[in-house]
Amino acid sequence: MDQDRGEIYFIREQLAGGYSEFTKIGLVREKDGRSSADRTKEHQTGNPRPLVSVKEIPTVFVSAVENTLHREFASRRILPGEWFRLDGNQLSEAIARCQNLAATYEASIPMFEEAERLKGLPSSADLLPVSEEAQSWWSSHRCLTYGLKQISSVFTSYKAFLVDAKARGVTVDAYVNISESSGRQTIDKALFRKNYLEIVQSFTVTAMKLSDKFSITPVKGEDFSNDERISDVIKATAALASAVTRADESKQALDAMHQIYLELIGLQPSLKKQVEIAEANLKAACGTHAGIEAICTWPRAEEEISTTDWDAIKDAYPVESAACTRMGNPSQSVVLKKGSGPESDED
Repeated sequence: MDQDRGEIYFIREQLAGGYSEFTKIGLVREKDGRSSADRTKEHQTGNPRPLVSVKEIPTVFVSAVENTLHREFASRRILPGEWFRLDGNQLSEAIARCQNLAATYEASIPMFEEAERLKGLPSSADLLPVSEEAQSWWSSHRCLTYGLKQISSVFTSYKAFLVDAKARGVTVDAYVNISESSGRQTIDKALFRKNYLEIVQSFTVTAMKLSDKFSITPVKGEDFSNDERISDVIKATAALASAVTRADESKQALDAMHQIYLELIGLQPSLKKQVEIAEANLKAACGTHAGIEAICTWPRAEEEISTTDWDAIKDAYPVESAACTRMGNPSQSVVLKKGSGPESDED
């Protein structure tokens, strides 16, 4: 499990006798080998006022923590970028929230480690009886997953709207990159196996491996649209869906839609991390059993798994591979931009 360790830093501009209202909330990852001090020096370039890091908070899942802070203080954010207008009280609030998130995520690490340990152990065939704690994590998992599905669904509608708008001559380059590809050449593995079975067999290795198939028991037709745990998700997805339905293609309307989209992508990392935490807790609760009655299943048993090295086959048998290569259908790539303006990062 990648714990994504790092630091959240709060950089402020120094003025005579204090600080300006501008604060940068950013991150450094432990694996990148840089520190908050390094980032402060980098941000100093081009800034006429002295910069100082007033707080650094070490945390696991540093990306999720940063995204949560950026979302919760979005009303104070100066777009595009990671600078915020924060007075002393607001800065103290942001730091306290960061410390709370860091402590919450750190407390979840033992569950992730236990889930990882159990992943490598065979399970029994029996299921554990339902417990109140397992029911709570199950509800949380389903609710948060519902929220993520709502986000994914409205993003699909938003992309389709922008594609249609561009086809009608509307300028949408500030919000999305749309490109066409001619299709990709791929080997038809079924055809190759049919024509050259002995070759495939010579590049196939069979080994016993422990299967790991965790699944949550679904509840048909459930609706979390009124659940407080994802109220911000429901509100934002409904707003974007409504805007797409109105199909207003003015720049003002397009800017407003994109701001809602930016709010939603800020919600995703924390939501995904909470789903992972719920899953880790359910796995830990399973122990060496094959699941929990009516909640989840997690059977782990050795299976014979065959793996074919298709890259090696292509290198060793280029003529045969070419004979079984097919051209894929043309496709369209629609990539929403993560920031404001034509130079913004993409998702």
